[in-house]
Amino acid sequence: MATAPIVIGTASRWRGFRMLVDDMTAAKGVTLNVVEEADDLPVLLQLVRSGFGCTILDASFISTLPPGIKPLEIKDAKATLDIALAWRDDSLSPLTARFIEVARELIKSPKG
Repeated sequence: MATAPIVIGTASRWRGFRMLVDDMTAAKGVTLNVVEEADDLPVLLQLVRSGFGCTILDASFISTLPPGIKPLEIKDAKATLDIALAWRDDSLSPLTARFIEVARELIKSPKG
């Protein structure tokens, strides 16, 4: 199935997200027509604004998109991304310690 031209983050810099997108599209039988890649978000958005193609982004970026770029949230995506929390262990502020404590509690009893 042919798809619209896509600009997306480079595999080296956006590795985890690219794997997620590749898995999601493969599950739907879609092969992306990647016409351009970029290392960072501002360049990706400029490529979109310049008409090179569409892009696929994390939904958390929707509220920060510049004028001239219209988002469409993909609601039926069943994709997940593993994340990790990391901190400097030799200089732990009380706020950071509390954040870690809350994160550990959430991990023990995830919602859903």
